[in-house]
Amino acid sequence: MPKRYVVLIDDVWETSTWDKSLQVLDLELTIIDFVPQELTLLRYLAFRTAKDTLSLPTNLWNLETLIVQGLGGRVSVPDTIWEMVKLRHLHIYDQAFFTLNNGEESSESSSTMDDLQTISSVCFSCMENADKILKKTPNLWKLRCEVSKFDGSFPAFSKLKNLEMLKISTGSTLTWIDKLKFPSNLKKLTLSNFCINLNEVSALSNLEVLKLVGVTISSNTWKVNDEQFSKLKFLKLEILLFQNGMSQVMPFHGLNTWY
Repeated sequence: MPKRYVVLIDDVWETSTWDKSLQVLDLELTIIDFVPQELTLLRYLAFRTAKDTLSLPTNLWNLETLIVQGLGGRVSVPDTIWEMVKLRHLHIYDQAFFTLNNGEESSESSSTMDDLQTISSVCFSCMENADKILKKTPNLWKLRCEVSKFDGSFPAFSKLKNLEMLKISTGSTLTWIDKLKFPSNLKKLTLSNFCINLNEVSALSNLEVLKLVGVTISSNTWKVNDEQFSKLKFLKLEILLFQNGMSQVMPFHGLNTWY
């Protein structure tokens, strides 16, 4: 197996001789402090950063894929991200926080990312800010996120008509949600650290993969009839609890795998 290296490039990085027609810049194992403004035709960009706040040029209008690994874990994404109207895939690890100049989450920009298909892994401080971001990304297919604070309701995922895969967590605190809201096209769903009623989940007729991790069910029985989960192929129940301490999961028909 070939050796892999991490390279540190500092502020004296000379970019004047770079080919301005460059469209793919893969620095996934490279730590950089800035992205050259000259590369306006970039369509794919991947790199590592040691900074807590992402620094991006405002002229990356052609960028379609952005992958960032933050060495400190948390990475704040500037409001200029909304100028990248062609962006399709946004992957920031371990967590991305959307911020404005005043430090508030959300975005006051009128721009929307109609082409954006996937986001991971974003952390919203509250449900209200999650709704604001989701409103600006109406055509998402895949979303992996964490919402730190709920007010008893659920973000408006149901408005994301194209969403097929959703992974959502409340972090380390078990959170009670009164009513779930999901788009009907959802095929893959992962819920972590929720206390919920599963009626809305059972109504997802297109669901193929369901993972419940650290979830408490607000009843003593989870009943499944023949009309529910007709397309479900994979079920994972990890640390599944029932609110009154009793537990009974009725059999699922047609499953390929469950544990």
